[in-house]
Amino acid sequence: MVEKEESKKDINKSLGSEEIHEGSDKSSTKNIMLILIMIIGLLILFFSIKYFYHPTPAEESYVYNGFKFTKVSSLWLTEIQLDNTLFRITTRYSPNELEHINVEPGIYEKIVGSKGIYFTVSGNLSSVSVLAITELGRIIGTRYGLLNIPSQAALTESDDNETLVKTCKDAVNGTGVIWFKLGNTTAAYSDQNCVIIQGTEEWDIVKAADRVTFGLLGVMP
Repeated sequence: MVEKEESKKDINKSLGSEEIHEGSDKSSTKNIMLILIMIIGLLILFFSIKYFYHPTPAEESYVYNGFKFTKVSSLWLTEIQLDNTLFRITTRYSPNELEHINVEPGIYEKIVGSKGIYFTVSGNLSSVSVLAITELGRIIGTRYGLLNIPSQAALTESDDNETLVKTCKDAVNGTGVIWFKLGNTTAAYSDQNCVIIQGTEEWDIVKAADRVTFGLLGVMP
């Protein structure tokens, strides 16, 4: 009788142990599932932040001689007040990048005093030099209403396409010629009545053009 009771106790104990073990397995499985869910959730959160969150970069700007310059994409933006009109001017370069470029005294007067101006460039140069003409031409020409001097593009030599040809020899009787060219230095100077915008490479021609632009607008001396 005692043996039967002990055997019964052993069976109950064994069953209880199995129930505890089974409960432990279920608990472990549940914990593993929770950990996996947390890991997946964190991964989703990480990649969501990386994909959707694009912080706005700090604005690059500074004030030069009372004019605020702000970097917008690859251009610099400033505002110029002439009479009662506010002009928004964009240039490839800003004044801080151009202070080393020398401008011969009297250059601005030669430009402003012209009845009409020809922008001339060698046909051997690339579109970068044409950009220099565009930068300065927006200020000098009539399209944007700044200096309002009638102007026209030309080449320094014929290209057999009936393109207008103008050289410094044509800078007479109030007609202005601005020659965009390569040279040993980056500067703006003159040959009698002809204004020369020169750079050691084509992007330096653009720099010299922007330097003269800021001089005409009163941003730089």
